[in-house]
Amino acid sequence: MSQISIIITTSPIISNPSTEIVDHVIDGLKYVGPKEYFSDKDIYIVCDEFKVNDDDNLIDIKKRNYLLYIDQLKEKYSAYNILIRDKKYGCVNNIKYVLDLIHNDYVILVQHDWASVTDINIENIINAMNKHDVVKYVGFESITAVK
Repeated sequence: MSQISIIITTSPIISNPSTEIVDHVIDGLKYVGPKEYFSDKDIYIVCDEFKVNDDDNLIDIKKRNYLLYIDQLKEKYSAYNILIRDKKYGCVNNIKYVLDLIHNDYVILVQHDWASVTDINIENIINAMNKHDVVKYVGFESITAVK
């Protein structure tokens, strides 16, 4: 039974239209287990809108690349919920938007440039959160902190 929703936030970056960075993030989900805690339908990729800067000479190319990136996400990850925002809301507001759509008890929040690189025993984390009311949030170190 699904208990976890996974939110992946993404926005325009220099590597668009490549999906390599978010591919790495999604590949890292294999370390989050056991798998019965979430399914593909519990994964939400929320894409912020492209913000236009008037002084940007490359605006058309950047916007085209971001739209191609979104199209590739839709194609590669059609089993997931791909949410496209209608304007630039920013990471926090995009998270709030998705939280209003989900009904699972727990959320894993991942930004488009953060990936799991080692096993994460979600069952132990959920048990700790259920047992201790004061535990509301669990953070993970980045790879740079682990080295």
